[in-house]
Amino acid sequence: MSIITERALIKRINRKLAHTDEALRICREDSRWIDQLGRHFIEDTKTKFVLATDCDLADIGREVGVLGVDDEVHSA
Repeated sequence: MSIITERALIKRINRKLAHTDEALRICREDSRWIDQLGRHFIEDTKTKFVLATDCDLADIGREVGVLGVDDEVHSA
């Protein structure tokens, strides 16, 4: 088991998603869009279309293969 910071996990996810022209974005806490998008969302980088909202970092990390089953995410 290893501990991964949120920041490192976001970078890993974005490197993996870049191959399909997608990116994990972070919505600021004071944004008027946070209720609709959630804290993390996935966006198509070419069309700027939102593909997924209210994403869980650990679930996305495991889905794209950058986070192991035993790995733990730590917010820094």
